[in-house]
Amino acid sequence: MEIVTRKERLRRIWILVVSLIVLIGTAVLAYHAAGKRDEIAPQIPPVKKENAAIEAKIAAVQRDLLEFSKPFGFRTEASLLAPHVPPTPINGQVLGAFLNRWRARLAERYAVTTYKDWSYPADPNSPGLTLPDLFKEIKKIRDAALAEEAAVVKESGAIDTAWKWAPGGGPDIQIPANSVTASILTISKEAAEAQKKADEEVRRLREEYANAVKAREEKKLEIRTKRLAIEQALKEAQNKHTEAVQAQNQEKQKRLAEKQELQDRLDWVELSRQEAQERQETDGRIIHADVAHGVVYIDLRAQDGLFRGTKFKVFSMKKGGTKRMRGEIQVLDVYADYSRCAIVKELDPQEPMEAGDYIYDEFYDRVRRLEFAFAGSFIGRVAASDLVRKLAENKRFSYSPKARRETNYLVVGEGYEKDANYVEAVKFGIKIIREKDFYSFLGLEY
Repeated sequence: MEIVTRKERLRRIWILVVSLIVLIGTAVLAYHAAGKRDEIAPQIPPVKKENAAIEAKIAAVQRDLLEFSKPFGFRTEASLLAPHVPPTPINGQVLGAFLNRWRARLAERYAVTTYKDWSYPADPNSPGLTLPDLFKEIKKIRDAALAEEAAVVKESGAIDTAWKWAPGGGPDIQIPANSVTASILTISKEAAEAQKKADEEVRRLREEYANAVKAREEKKLEIRTKRLAIEQALKEAQNKHTEAVQAQNQEKQKRLAEKQELQDRLDWVELSRQEAQERQETDGRIIHADVAHGVVYIDLRAQDGLFRGTKFKVFSMKKGGTKRMRGEIQVLDVYADYSRCAIVKELDPQEPMEAGDYIYDEFYDRVRRLEFAFAGSFIGRVAASDLVRKLAENKRFSYSPKARRETNYLVVGEGYEKDANYVEAVKFGIKIIREKDFYSFLGLEY
């Protein structure tokens, strides 16, 4: 079985055209030298020899094609599987792809549209092109090409015979010279037209191929551009989603930390309150009451760690040890021997506060150790370092550079709001006192 590709077919046509041109040239020379047969006769054998060489090349190409080794990549006849040619298992999908390419080639070049492509998994109701079908179609194409070649050879033989029996060429049959010339001119004209059409067809096919390649590249570029844009958009969306999730997690962690911090503060304040309530011991007493002017005097002094602004609850002891609440007072001034307070709340005007009433505060303890911290810039006449040394003179007082839960008072100066110690003081409910009041507490002049 022989496979004749379109390229091989064109090559053969070109060979025939070249051979025909050679024959025509020889005929023209013979026509012009009809009276000189002896001079033309030596030129005929080389032409025939050249034709024989061309036919030998065609036969060699046909033998190569019969093996199917180049287009198929494997032998198709079991008899060819000699020991020195190792048999190779055929991959079904590879063979199917090969047959699909041949189906497309048959449809494109030879208008054979009977068959369909193989698909995987295969559809039993719609089989594709098989090897026997392929061989059958190739045989049809080969037979058509051989028939066309035979017609050309026959026509070439007729021309050769006509020249052989031209005037002076044979004893019996004489063909008019003008008839031979007309045939040669007609064939030459047809060959030129065929060559022109072939050139135009080749040029058209090349243009179509170039346009198809250009369109394909443009389409590939467009698809690549769109894909890159989609990938970029997807990447940006993923980044935004990741950032949003991270921000959400950070916000969640922040809120949990704030919640835990607030809970710690509440626990600390509640613990301090419970300790004070459990303690409920008297912190001091009223030594003089001036209800008319809304002031009272208590026995707590600066040495007791008392500051301006401190509030106390006032109660009196009744018979049987019961307590009767009188109201609340707030420290106005702290002196060396006593402190002056304002009455801020009086529960029963009919039973006003009087000397001997008791005072207490849940967070005040006149005997416990007090810790101080500073915030802001101090503008008083004493440097902050000297204030720390002044605190150290009293064993009940201590200084901490950082505010913490154990800190009792935060002394604030200018710009204290931006100080980290102030933030901690708010967090843990530490009492705030002004620099001026702190000077008064230490017995210093501001």
